Amino acid sequence: MIYVHQINTIRDGKFAKLYEAVQETAAPIAERLDVRLLGYWETLPSQGLWPQTVAVWEFDDFSHYVRVTEALHGSNREADAQRWLEQRGEWITSTESLLCYKSALSPTAAELQASGLRAPLCTHEYVHCKPARQAEYLELCEEMWWRRVAEPAGRSLIGLYWSPWKNTRAINIWGQGETWEECNPMGRTAAWENDVNFDIWQTLGQAIRDDWDDRFLVPAPFSPIK
Repeated sequence: MIYVHQINTIRDGKFAKLYEAVQETAAPIAERLDVRLLGYWETLPSQGLWPQTVAVWEFDDFSHYVRVTEALHGSNREADAQRWLEQRGEWITSTESLLCYKSALSPTAAELQASGLRAPLCTHEYVHCKPARQAEYLELCEEMWWRRVAEPAGRSLIGLYWSPWKNTRAINIWGQGETWEECNPMGRTAAWENDVNFDIWQTLGQAIRDDWDDRFLVPAPFSPIK
C-alpha cells in the first residue's frame, strides 16, 4: 500500500462547504477509482495551524497511483474530475501533499474500519528527521514511543508515514482516546514528563530527529474514523 497525505488550507474557514463538495464529488470519484479514504480531519485553532484539513488516501501500489493520476489529470479525464479540479479552488487556497509509505505497525484503511476504532480527538505530528532517516525514525518510534509510552497512556495508532520524496519528514497520527471522556493529551495517568520511558525516548530521539510540529485534529462528518 502507498498513501497520499494531504494538507489543505481552507479559504475563510469554509469547512462545511468543502465537506459538501467532497461528499458530492470527490468521494464518489475516489470510490470509482478504488482509492480508499483512511481518515479526514480538520485542525483546531487552539493548537497548530488553522484553518486546514488533513486527509490520508490509500492506494494499492504505484501502478494504481499512476492510473488514478491519469484518470484525474490526463487528456481524457472524466467530467466529474474536471469539475472537482475547477471547484476545489472555491474552498481551498493551497495544498501540501506527500506520497508516502506506512510504517510496519500502521493499519490499512480496511484494518482500521474492521477494528471500529473511534478517535474524536487526534494528534498530528510533523516530525523533522535527520536526512534520509525517516523510515528509521518510525521504526524507533514504534518500538520505544508507541509500545512503552503512547499505547499504555491510552493512545491509538492511526498511521505513521514517511515519504522518499521528502528527505527529512515523518508523519504521525495518534488517536487520543475512543471517547471525549478518555481524551487527555498528556496521557491517561501520570504526565509523560514523569515517565522514565518518556525520558528514554526523548534522549534516543535526539539522535534521529531535530524537531516536530504538533496540531490537534477532529474528524470531518464523513471521515471513516469518528
